Amino acid sequence: MHATEPHHAHSLADRFWKKVEVGGQDECWTWLASTKQGGYGKIMGDDGRFYLAHRVAYEMLIGDIPAGLLLCHHCDNPACVNHAHMFTGTQADNLKDMRAKGRGNPPRGARHPRARLTDQLVSQIRSDHRSHRQLAKVLGISKSAIGMAKAGVTWKHV
Repeated sequence: MHATEPHHAHSLADRFWKKVEVGGQDECWTWLASTKQGGYGKIMGDDGRFYLAHRVAYEMLIGDIPAGLLLCHHCDNPACVNHAHMFTGTQADNLKDMRAKGRGNPPRGARHPRARLTDQLVSQIRSDHRSHRQLAKVLGISKSAIGMAKAGVTWKHV
């Protein structure tokens, strides 16, 4: 495309497939261009709006995505645009698929990489009768963290 040509001088399909590393039928087809947060590819449509690359691929190769449904990946690779790796479903279907693959259980409690408390410390906090403000100052954490731990909103497993 020449620099002075309008963006839509080439068809969306032409622009799209130049940005994909197409593999075998069972392999991920990797989006090589711009991505949004989370790793999903994005491409500008002829109307100047951005569209998710996997959705564009699906619609070009399969057809419209039914209203109210998501486009989910069997491969769990957000950069994949292989239509054979996608299925339509509800948010509940997507969450069920995520849990079935063991991705629905983020680390909890002290196993969480940003945890500042331990199970033992939470037990001590819950039995301590000092104010939230006093405990927060002594432990170097926020009053809300103290309150949520005491109320069982967080650290439910303790």
